[in-house]
Amino acid sequence: MAMKAKRGTIVLLSLLAVSVLMSGCWPNNKINTAKTGEATHFTLGIIQDGRKIPIENNQVTLEKKPFTIVFHFSQLGSMLVQASSSPNLIDQARRGSHIDQLLGEDNRIPEDNMNPDGILYVSEKGQYHNWLYLGPQVHRFDRNGVEKVRDGGYVCRRTVQRLFIQGRELPIEKCPNDNLYLLLIKTQRSAGSGRRGELQRDWLEINFIP
Repeated sequence: MAMKAKRGTIVLLSLLAVSVLMSGCWPNNKINTAKTGEATHFTLGIIQDGRKIPIENNQVTLEKKPFTIVFHFSQLGSMLVQASSSPNLIDQARRGSHIDQLLGEDNRIPEDNMNPDGILYVSEKGQYHNWLYLGPQVHRFDRNGVEKVRDGGYVCRRTVQRLFIQGRELPIEKCPNDNLYLLLIKTQRSAGSGRRGELQRDWLEINFIP
């Protein structure tokens, strides 16, 4: 199916140590390349047990235990993340549905700064996270999880230890599903109107090892 023009790029993290990532190096072995002229506002990787897990064709295979989502942003701002156990929303995103049809303003999940609980909400009704950055003490990534990259941009880490799913908070080990689907949209507010402007969208299918 055709991708939306502002579709982003999911990145395969190379087997570099976390300390190398923090020193400013970032992998450039992209699985899908943006069309000519498209700006890339974020790339994505996954770490589990201290290892960079390959992402292929927007899919990653993980064990049912905590993992860390690692973003590289050209600029900090709002990263909207919606997780569900069905691919329906991702299918709509791939068909080019407008952001307001995918992630309504009223469906934002209230959450604390600096990811104290390591929780990911899984919603079939379009509820989503806004993993924003407004300052060193006002962001929704891990505590000490935002680093400026020497060669440009920022690396931001968000660890997932628990899921809020079907009205219950569960450790990942007890997730009742073998798949999770993440829709990822980088946005910014338009000056004057205050309306959301979409910069880039992408998606990731997480396949848990049974």
